[in-house]
Amino acid sequence: MLTQLKGEGERKVIVKYRARIECENCGEPAVYRYTFLLTNYRNNPKSHAYGRDDCSWSSDTDVFTCGECKPQVPEGHCPAPGKHTLGEGNHHMFLEWRELDITGQLHLQGKCTDHIWLMEDGEEPHVIGIRMDCGDSGTVYVTQEQASDLAKQLSSWASPAPEGK
Repeated sequence: MLTQLKGEGERKVIVKYRARIECENCGEPAVYRYTFLLTNYRNNPKSHAYGRDDCSWSSDTDVFTCGECKPQVPEGHCPAPGKHTLGEGNHHMFLEWRELDITGQLHLQGKCTDHIWLMEDGEEPHVIGIRMDCGDSGTVYVTQEQASDLAKQLSSWASPAPEGK
């Protein structure tokens, strides 16, 4: 006989979001990305530039800075870095994925029907959105702002009730 293990079936809710990388010296938003290579990089098998003819886009370590701070050369790396400035077409180099564990902060509570749920967060919950289960069509998630806009739009379409009713 198999018994359920402690923690089996538990769910964890992780939200991933992209955030701007900060200056490693002061914490301001980064505008420069310096790429450093290990010393003796062409002959060093630990380097990303090992054995390459063109190593202009190779990097063993990245250092991000704001417009005011200067980069510090990481130990064991060449002192001449490559430099990339935040601009059109390379913004992805200045963003990173971060995770936020909202397990325990997100509560789904049935309201109205079994298929529409309010999403609340925190100890003293406030609504952050609506989840609507649509059967075989899937699930729709709507933020609080989107739900508010939708309610206004639906209200504007509603015809006024006849007088006396």
